[in-house]
Amino acid sequence: MKVDLLFNIVGRDIPLKHEYPLYSALSDLLGSDIHENPDIGVFPIRGIPGSDFLMLTEKSKLRIRLPEEQIAAIASRLCCKRLMIGPHRLHVGAMTVRPLTPAPVLKSSMVTIRPMSAKKTYVKPTPEYLLQSITHACEKMGIKASLEIGNRDGKPLGRSIHIKGCSILGFPVIASNLSDDDSLRLQEQGLGGRRKLGCGLFLPGKIHATVC
Repeated sequence: MKVDLLFNIVGRDIPLKHEYPLYSALSDLLGSDIHENPDIGVFPIRGIPGSDFLMLTEKSKLRIRLPEEQIAAIASRLCCKRLMIGPHRLHVGAMTVRPLTPAPVLKSSMVTIRPMSAKKTYVKPTPEYLLQSITHACEKMGIKASLEIGNRDGKPLGRSIHIKGCSILGFPVIASNLSDDDSLRLQEQGLGGRRKLGCGLFLPGKIHATVC
């Protein structure tokens, strides 16, 4: 069973596109415990977005999803430590453990896939291709869900993360009409790739919300 670790953090701001710098900073502290562990996911930090930076608030947390048997190893190496997100310094404070709870609606701020052309080269994903791929993935996991791409005014909300100068495109995803078992399974397994960069990780959402 997986759980979420929520760490208090103290700092002023971090880059708006902070997913890869955050993972790099965690890798510096945790090494192979995170780098070689496919079962760990790192959520983007929430705050007040600006043009280039994300301003942290009292509600900003470092959230990591991992198997419960790995809590001690990760927590002991993160609590009361310093993270450098590029030139931005974060102090990691106290931690709480939050079990995954079932919900009929789950939302992921961004899901990515790797669509390939007939020549086996990477092409940018479309909302239609992503929806088809994650529908197939849910079927393989035995998860029954109504899936949709997050949108605003009927237009899909394409989002990107930056990795060493490369931009990776993805889309927010909403899964609804989930049973309790399927809801927990989707939270544990996720969809798509790049969990350590915050992609494909799901949290409970509201049924009327169409924007992630």
